[in-house]
Amino acid sequence: MNETFVAFVGDVAAEMRAVEMNFRHGGLTVRLGCLNLSYMRATLTISLPPLLRRDVSRAAKSRRISESEFVRTAVQRQLWVEAFEATRRKALPVARAAGIYTDEDVFKIIS
Repeated sequence: MNETFVAFVGDVAAEMRAVEMNFRHGGLTVRLGCLNLSYMRATLTISLPPLLRRDVSRAAKSRRISESEFVRTAVQRQLWVEAFEATRRKALPVARAAGIYTDEDVFKIIS
């Protein structure tokens, strides 16, 4: 197996774990055994069309969370998806060069 590919996949996996940890813990950042908690918040004012505003309100109420928490979670999820897609775009050419095209190819390598 290509050592460059293995190193790249390890880097990508570490990056995704960091993004996932940050997502799960709402801003909790852990680096080399250090723990940083941020208690400061900044306000962002956005405008929503009336129907979207109603949908946000209803969705938040159905989950028994505040509208702010609902929007924060939605933004965090979108940022996670974008980070995942960016990482995938970086990894895809490297995987193709290593002859990895399907999930089965990955399973053969890691098994």
